[in-house]
Amino acid sequence: MELILQIATLLGGITAVWFFYDKRHVIAAWFKLNKSHGSARSIFDVSDDDFGFIDANLGTLSKAGHIPINELEKETCISLSNQGILYRSFQGKYKLTSIGKGMIYQ
Repeated sequence: MELILQIATLLGGITAVWFFYDKRHVIAAWFKLNKSHGSARSIFDVSDDDFGFIDANLGTLSKAGHIPINELEKETCISLSNQGILYRSFQGKYKLTSIGKGMIYQ
């Protein structure tokens, strides 16, 4: 019984670490959002080309993540990442940040 309790405790700890590792972008975005809460950005701050890219790829950007297929898309994703609208996951996929979602879905 003691062995089962130790194994369950160990698996629970691993699960907790895995959960917070998986949510690290959400937690980081929450802290960043609280710092600059007074300066909400507008979708009108984004260039027409960048907005067209976001509009065309909104489904993948907000859900699974978008992998750029050519150099132009890669440059656009990097530009939007520098603006804080997208972030790059460790798998190379670009997704909308909470600031980007706020700009699109307001």
